[in-house]
Amino acid sequence: MSDQIGLLLKMLLPSVAISIAINYLGNSLDPIPTTTIALIAVFLPSTVIAIFLWLRS
Repeated sequence: MSDQIGLLLKMLLPSVAISIAINYLGNSLDPIPTTTIALIAVFLPSTVIAIFLWLRS
């Protein structure tokens, strides 16, 4: 049971921290919407996961 609570906390706490950071620090950033930023936002998550899985194998 404690393993499940530990896993839940490992997932919940970083998520809350990222949400708070986006909420308070995101307003100070004023990104200019460009095609490059959109492409990075689309392709970065899958690229990071692909690299992680490649390193793990």
